[in-house]
Amino acid sequence: MTEVKASKDIAAVVSVLEETLETVRASKHATNCICLIKIDGRVMRFSTYLENALDMVGSLELIKHDIIKRMYAEEQEGGSNVE
Repeated sequence: MTEVKASKDIAAVVSVLEETLETVRASKHATNCICLIKIDGRVMRFSTYLENALDMVGSLELIKHDIIKRMYAEEQEGGSNVE
């Protein structure tokens, strides 16, 4: 997973999206996509048709667990990158 931490710079967001696009173009097997972007305090979702919603939900649960774990670790270190 590509991640840019603690950056409110739009260039960082564009960089992640460009890297994602390059990865998809280089793959012959990209089939599903979900993209969450926070713009003006509102989370927007963009996605393709999801062939297997249950698999995607499982992947999102793993991502959620990773985010919560990192948030907790950052709080223990005295700082937070979460808004």
